[in-house]
Amino acid sequence: MERRKVRTLRHYRQRFLPGAAFVFRRPRVWMGKRYAAGDACPESLVDNRAKCETFWENEWIELAQFEEILAAAKASGSLMELAEHGIAVPDGVQVERKGGWYEIRLAGGRVEKVKGREGVREFLAGPLPAIEKRNQA
Repeated sequence: MERRKVRTLRHYRQRFLPGAAFVFRRPRVWMGKRYAAGDACPESLVDNRAKCETFWENEWIELAQFEEILAAAKASGSLMELAEHGIAVPDGVQVERKGGWYEIRLAGGRVEKVKGREGVREFLAGPLPAIEKRNQA
């Protein structure tokens, strides 16, 4: 298993996301097992929200995919605000903010309007290819 490099400081735009994938920033022992820096946090820690938040506040863990989310946001021209909240925009999809609403342009030319960041997260979590095929039919 390849370990990724863990920075000494967590990126200032990272925010706690309950249920997200986390990695340890420092060597830690959790439930009798030793974890090194860069190891993925076990489900028993991620599912225990109080402990997970405590580990987050003490800067013992960080988001596992934050670099990919940040790179995707910069490359696709999507809002950095979405990356800050852990929302990755897939290739071929453009997101533009219009006040409290967001316009999502799919690869097939379809435009959807959703309210708020959570609306964007829920929409992008859905089956995007099925939506595009239905639009073309």
